[in-house]
Amino acid sequence: MLSRRQLLHSSMKYPLAQALLCLLAFCGCTSLTGGHGMDPRSAEIEEGLLLDVQGLFGGWDVWVGAQGDAYSRSVTPPDRGQHGLQEVRYKFALSAEERAALFDLIRKNDFFNIIMRERPGIPDEARPAIWVKTASGSRLVSKWAGVENEDFDAIWAFLLNLTPSGEKDTELYRGDFDWQWQPDGFTERELLLKQIPY
Repeated sequence: MLSRRQLLHSSMKYPLAQALLCLLAFCGCTSLTGGHGMDPRSAEIEEGLLLDVQGLFGGWDVWVGAQGDAYSRSVTPPDRGQHGLQEVRYKFALSAEERAALFDLIRKNDFFNIIMRERPGIPDEARPAIWVKTASGSRLVSKWAGVENEDFDAIWAFLLNLTPSGEKDTELYRGDFDWQWQPDGFTERELLLKQIPY
């Protein structure tokens, strides 16, 4: 299988390679400048979001702003006497080191060029999604929980590991889970959820 670089160099010589390169770009599977025409090396990350709440078992959502302002929420099944999923929301701040590590991880793992292997979901399988916004655009990548992808999984694990920081800081709410809630100043969560293929 030809790499992206090999396709680029051979596209001018070989019509088949040129056609394949065009097909990949049209399908949104890859980009030579960073997903969707963006070069993540030259764009500061303005916003990051992890969406990883499953409708039966719960999970985590994490929001990270450009200045290190962050929010997380833990969603869990109900205890006895409760009805429906329960959630706790936190507000906290990332240190300069944590911000730098996250941004470096997104670049190092080539987030804007991740190609995800797709398959049908298993009943009740979670489908985490990561969304990153830069000055030149944005991209959302999601996968079924049982699908392994080293680049995605590294960023996902880092964002999940930020959540204990929230538990040490400001608790904003504890009670029934609200699918519609999100912190002010961040991109609308519902618009992003509509982009996730199920």
